[in-house]
Amino acid sequence: LMMSGLLIGSGGAGAGCSSATASDAAASRVEADSQTLHQYIEASNRFGLELYRQVAMGDDSGDSGAAGNVFLSPFSINAAMDLVSQGAAGQTQQQMWRVMRLDALGDKPDALQLAQAYATLDAKLTPAADAGYQFTNANALWGLAEFTPKPQFLDAAKTYFAGGFERLDMPPDAAREHINQWVESKTNKLINDLLPAGSLDEQTRLVLTNAIYFKGKWASPFNAEQTRDAPFTLADGGQVGVADHLTIGHDSLIAAGSGVGSRVPPRSVMMGVPAIKRDEFYRMTMAIRRLPRFMEKMRRNEG
Repeated sequence: LMMSGLLIGSGGAGAGCSSATASDAAASRVEADSQTLHQYIEASNRFGLELYRQVAMGDDSGDSGAAGNVFLSPFSINAAMDLVSQGAAGQTQQQMWRVMRLDALGDKPDALQLAQAYATLDAKLTPAADAGYQFTNANALWGLAEFTPKPQFLDAAKTYFAGGFERLDMPPDAAREHINQWVESKTNKLINDLLPAGSLDEQTRLVLTNAIYFKGKWASPFNAEQTRDAPFTLADGGQVGVADHLTIGHDSLIAAGSGVGSRVPPRSVMMGVPAIKRDEFYRMTMAIRRLPRFMEKMRRNEG
């Protein structure tokens, strides 16, 4: 995303990274109250769902949407855009907040309120050493062509977003490689080239990056000894191919396999459901099918 010489990069990885936090800055910040935090989470969830719908299904401009699987990290995008909005003002800032549904925080949310909500949520997501999973969230700012942001912006980035600032006195492509190495180090080498060749040029002044790393264990781990081949039954009673069925516990079933995937309609959803309650499976399937129409209705009502 390029905005007047500002490049925003965000990446999420399904495993764990380490981010350096300024302890003095963390100690000086004030946590958001529970109501503000709840409103911020609701706004972030809403933004994530609407963003997914637009990426997956396209929009009114004629874009047909993404082909194949869709994977994105709303929290990572929120982090980058929230930080950008700290450097905006007036109508530009208000428009950014409306897009991210942050107007849910009130008629006139302010930058400090938003920064406190983000920092509070980030602190709650950071696991303890014995949590059994890894989650780290790292932000950074990179100045090019001798550009230095205003001190107020850098203070907000450091205090609430744990975002350090580094000036890169080097050619754009060398700066790009340096930033990519940082992202790679923060995502356990799972994201190697966040910024592609040519993404930075002589007009680029500031780059904001966010990297998320998560690694955890399934509550019900996969057990290969519990799999078996069987037809996959659709809601209308028809059967599609042969799938690998994994039974988890005593009342749920998950099906997967190339024979199923090649016949399932685009943008459909498959998940574990109680294997014996076919009427509930049918109602859930119909609800999933109606989800795009429901989201479209919400969008029209808001417009």
